[in-house]
Amino acid sequence: MAKFKILFGLVMVGLLSACSNETPVPDKEGLDDKVFVSIKVDGFEQELVPFPKPSTASAEKGIFSATPGSGSVDLRDHINVLDIYVYADVNAEPIHHERQYADDEHFGTYEKYFDPEVTGNRIYIAMHGVKLGEEESIEWTQIQSASSIGVRVSPKVKEAFSAMKILSLKITNEAISNIKLSRYVGRLDLNLEEGITDLKGHLDITIENTAKYFNPFYKDGFHETRGADDTPYQTFYRVTVSPEDVVDGVFSTSTYFILKEEIGSTPEAVVVKIAAYDESGELVREITVPNVLIQSNKVTKLKGTIFTFPNLIQDVGLDDKWDGEFPEVKF
Repeated sequence: MAKFKILFGLVMVGLLSACSNETPVPDKEGLDDKVFVSIKVDGFEQELVPFPKPSTASAEKGIFSATPGSGSVDLRDHINVLDIYVYADVNAEPIHHERQYADDEHFGTYEKYFDPEVTGNRIYIAMHGVKLGEEESIEWTQIQSASSIGVRVSPKVKEAFSAMKILSLKITNEAISNIKLSRYVGRLDLNLEEGITDLKGHLDITIENTAKYFNPFYKDGFHETRGADDTPYQTFYRVTVSPEDVVDGVFSTSTYFILKEEIGSTPEAVVVKIAAYDESGELVREITVPNVLIQSNKVTKLKGTIFTFPNLIQDVGLDDKWDGEFPEVKF
């Protein structure tokens, strides 16, 4: 009998110990009048290039989304940092900011309780995603209102995505939604068909009438302040040219930019300036290419020679697909 009591006691201790190790249920006391908001990033609005095939590990985490013509995509293949800003009023300070990283278990899902008596009947949510590399950072400016906020990747523009959502908090005690990220940058491709393999020096590429920051709520770009009084901005990119970068006599490089106009608007004609310098830093030649059509989520391609003769300018165009045949401007 004593032995039975001892065994019974050990079993009870084990059960109590097991219960104490369980994940505690979140305390919902005081949340009856609040609205539970849940937003999940479930993919991208545009096709991406290149589009990697999903991995088994990604599938198990349930963060795949179908994109036309491409199958499924893992969010972590394209971004490793996700910023979320929440406003109750577009002209007031943000009420919440959260930054998620790719190693977070719930990366791509934002969940929080909001009190409609404090926020009002709607909230404005903006998301920004990018795949940061070493020595790269995300710079936010003028976060004091949704109408003035801006974001950029430093030290130079790269492929990045954003999304905006307005949620109503007055219908039920839950506001659950999915959202897709959109590429807000454009890309300029440059192919130098010099026909020589010992190119050495560097290129300075300038794209005029572009933007420094992107506003994820109004989906447009600006330099210092949004609006008609904003000062002009030029996207500048310097790239080294070396023999190992020349393949079959062709040197290729790309630079991203933020357009001032709203995403999805008509393309804009800008001036692109390209200056070539030799390995001693002496200017070889500078070319101005007028009327180059650029647009967010589009690729424009420049093609020609600058280190060697001739220098021709013709065939300005813009492609409708990020992964299609790129338009070419010969110079």
